[in-house]
Amino acid sequence: MRAEGPEKIYSSFLSCEKDSEIIFNRLFREGGEASLNLKKLLVVDAKDVLDNHKYDEEIRRMSIKELEDGQYLRLQPKIYKGEHEKVKSYIVLTYDNFTPSQESEHQNKKFPIRDSIIYIDIISNLDYWDIGNFRQRPIKIMGYIDGLLNNHRLSGIGTLHFIGAGELSVDDTMAGYTLMYQSVHTSEDIIPEGGTL
Repeated sequence: MRAEGPEKIYSSFLSCEKDSEIIFNRLFREGGEASLNLKKLLVVDAKDVLDNHKYDEEIRRMSIKELEDGQYLRLQPKIYKGEHEKVKSYIVLTYDNFTPSQESEHQNKKFPIRDSIIYIDIISNLDYWDIGNFRQRPIKIMGYIDGLLNNHRLSGIGTLHFIGAGELSVDDTMAGYTLMYQSVHTSEDIIPEGGTL
């Protein structure tokens, strides 16, 4: 007879929040000059954003929380532009296409492993794409993101693997690209007894 009482609940979906934190830390805290340039490309709308170092100190001090509060970083697929808001670029991080993992040697019943695709949308105002010397703001952002994330380890057993990118059109003023990465999630997350996280 089974003993009465609450059970622990195991779910690999919960690792997404850890992975989001790892991704944003990697992009904006751990990448040195690449992290600084990535912040500048999001926050500073000037054409000379990468060539003029007058922005460096102010941008270097910006935290991930400030980037999130300023709406530069989004965890939901919605862009809100205030009526008198300054021009911004955005990074939108979402997860989709969860499937049982092909990493069968790591599977067990207690800790289910799932693959998913991480989508990173890079969106910029079309009037501010050109940053000189044949460089385009969203493609430069894409380059920094890919350089910092591809083959980087997340919370689970696997690493991020680039699987593609494509154009993204929001409206007649905003467009960009979507980066896609394959990831593997494991259940490092356990819902404790009582079901409260």
